Amino acid sequence: MTENRVLQPSPRPDGSSQVLRFIGALNAGAALATYPKVNGTVSSDEIAGQGGTHFRVARFLLADTTNLLDLKRQLPDVVFDDSQPAGASPHVPTTSGVPASLADILNANDLDITQRTWCQNTYVTVVPLDSASAATILAVNPTATRVCLDDGASSGLGTSTGYPVMCLAIDLGALPTFPVNLLVQIEVRQSAVR
Repeated sequence: MTENRVLQPSPRPDGSSQVLRFIGALNAGAALATYPKVNGTVSSDEIAGQGGTHFRVARFLLADTTNLLDLKRQLPDVVFDDSQPAGASPHVPTTSGVPASLADILNANDLDITQRTWCQNTYVTVVPLDSASAATILAVNPTATRVCLDDGASSGLGTSTGYPVMCLAIDLGALPTFPVNLLVQIEVRQSAVR
């Protein structure tokens, strides 16, 4: 399975309001500080100061950028619930482990909403879809996620949709081979309907 297309979310599984999956090819996108960004791409440059690791930032708009009205390819409003108590780790971002600095996952103008309760109740799972991709993905730290808004020319994807963007740190090595075929599952485990 080698694809080279813009990575968009798949339709939510039947009966699920909590899970959004991206299945396909992760390709190199814009540099960390460059906008606009293409949905489901990873930064062409690495997060600075990582002590021998090669973490880059992949960004996923929690909706289909080609059709923002497709409700099956986004999380429903009930998930974005700030009245639910936050779950246990890894929901609350931490600076322990890798990458060494969570601050560098977002840029200065990104509108960080990571401390909202629903963000802290979000799990991210990454599964390589073939042996070459498994060899390329050296590390994914599910605690190393941030959420920002796609609002304005230099936040989120820089396309002003108003939707949240999940930013995930992923180590693809010094000279990654693209595309990287993977499944990224974003699940909000606690909300008003759970």
